[in-house]
Amino acid sequence: MKLLHAVVWIDHSRASIIHFNAGTDRRIALVSGAGKPHLHHKQGAIGPGRAGADRDFFEAIGDALVGPSEILLVGPASAKDELAEYLARHRPQVRARIAGIETVDHPSDNQLLAYARNWYNKRVAQSKQGEGAL
Repeated sequence: MKLLHAVVWIDHSRASIIHFNAGTDRRIALVSGAGKPHLHHKQGAIGPGRAGADRDFFEAIGDALVGPSEILLVGPASAKDELAEYLARHRPQVRARIAGIETVDHPSDNQLLAYARNWYNKRVAQSKQGEGAL
């Protein structure tokens, strides 16, 4: 059975991916091989002073997102935006299916799934209201 929706919660060290339909879900947990990002502030140094994105981590997430028709990308900080940028450059077919990017703190997997189901339900309801306005 193809699961139509996915939600990805990401920070710089881990990602929780849940593929789901109305009655079923499949969960994937990925961990960055880079460990915790360290700030590198040195006097006179050029750059933002932070570790770069973990390409292998983002590739593994991209591999996990091949199937779903719509993807919701969430997380507490900038990793979700960095992943979206990475996908736009290296996996445009996956990036094209990202339906939304939201800031979400650190939910449990069950809270994440409930958040995603609610987000998609609101999106469908808004779409139906828009159709009625024509």
